[in-house]
Amino acid sequence: MTGKTHLAVGIATGTIVAGVTGVSDELIPTVTTIAVAGFASLLPDIDEDGSMLNKWLFRFVPKTYQLRSILLALMGAVVLFLSYLYKWPAWAWACGIWAMVVAFVPHRTITHSVVGTAFWAWVMQQVWPEYALAAVAGYGSHLLTDAMTPKGIPLFWPWKLNVGFKALGIRVKTGGVLDKVLGIIALWCACLLMVWFVFSFFYEEAVAAGLFSLPQPSELRCR
Repeated sequence: MTGKTHLAVGIATGTIVAGVTGVSDELIPTVTTIAVAGFASLLPDIDEDGSMLNKWLFRFVPKTYQLRSILLALMGAVVLFLSYLYKWPAWAWACGIWAMVVAFVPHRTITHSVVGTAFWAWVMQQVWPEYALAAVAGYGSHLLTDAMTPKGIPLFWPWKLNVGFKALGIRVKTGGVLDKVLGIIALWCACLLMVWFVFSFFYEEAVAAGLFSLPQPSELRCR
């Protein structure tokens, strides 16, 4: 799938999580939940120089000679050094090592597996537990959509067996028509859910203010 489709599905996933967790009646938690899920939906492709996430992170760094991968590895090394220098917690050490590893691994390996998902879940649980569910859901949405491609994903890496929906007849070519349609549908679903959140919020506020309250029988008799 393209980065745009992953982001659209991630935003839709974050919107669903906001509704399920009950934060949809608060602006900041809702926006944060959607943003976290959207970012997480791009994270598995950090192992690819030309991915949307790497274009954002290393906008002014050319793709030639794996310069983006080298810079990502250097960033991981810096995090490791700072973790040692300032006695940062274990998750910071792990993130430094992770950045150095994924900088040069082949695309769609460890980051597209249960191992990658579990690592991301653990880090978010340590750093920002209230948004860990959104982060894991967004990350998982990336794996789910990539599983729809003909190649599938190595879900149980390092076991070299790609898992996907090809046996069910679902084969979505990256950049193809179905890929784009899926992204459009995801965005529409996210927008409709957001409209529902806004409507529900104002409706509940109106009910609380008594704008929709019906007169009691005793009040009618008095009239």
